[in-house]
Amino acid sequence: MVEQVSLRLVDPVVHDLLIGMRRDLPRLVEPFMLRVVDLAAAVEARGWPDYLPDFTVDLEITDEHAPWNAGRRRLVHDSAGMRLEPGGAGEVRMHARALGPWFAGTATTATLRRAGLLQGVAPMLDAVTAAPRQLRIADTF
Repeated sequence: MVEQVSLRLVDPVVHDLLIGMRRDLPRLVEPFMLRVVDLAAAVEARGWPDYLPDFTVDLEITDEHAPWNAGRRRLVHDSAGMRLEPGGAGEVRMHARALGPWFAGTATTATLRRAGLLQGVAPMLDAVTAAPRQLRIADTF
């Protein structure tokens, strides 16, 4: 018999698969923050859906703490994958504080717009991250 078990469940749905366990298990939730430090490298390294059509989104990033992220960038999705290129018209303006929630898919562009962190309309930004969804991490810091 085991008296105590420490089990890390990232998705609460998994709890339903554990038949015979108490329903009043204690839960520990640790909030965290995500800061995109190098947007071009992050875009290149992240996995993106390959079923989306080709598209481009012209961004203008405001980032006073990481000037290498700031400026006009073009987000390009095509058969080669997703990449961030310099230039573009800056039709969608994003603050650096919007990059983390967008990148993680935890906030839609409408939510970021209401928070004052995004201006402009680009529905493909939501489509590539499947926003909104709850982010779960099985690691502690």
